[in-house]
Amino acid sequence: MTIRDLTALCGPLTPRLRAPARIDSIIMHRIKVGHDALSVCEWFQAHPEEGIPSMPYHFFIRLDGNIDHARLLDHLTPHAFRWNSRSIGVALDGDFRTDKVTT
Repeated sequence: MTIRDLTALCGPLTPRLRAPARIDSIIMHRIKVGHDALSVCEWFQAHPEEGIPSMPYHFFIRLDGNIDHARLLDHLTPHAFRWNSRSIGVALDGDFRTDKVTT
């Protein structure tokens, strides 16, 4: 397993910040809009109608089990309504109802 640090590439220039001490939850999301954090970030930038201008997840776990660290933990990201200020957003690649899990 490897962890790639992509935090300089996936966040906005002026992120909204929060106190990491407030974090008490992890919210898992399964998504099918890209196969790594950079492609997910590009997808959100290309679809402004979604209302999310940059990467909304702190981590992205790829199908091969490797992890992309996309946003710093003190960045407030819009991934879970009413939970954003106190949670870490983790996106899992694929739809596990239909895709074969590889690891």
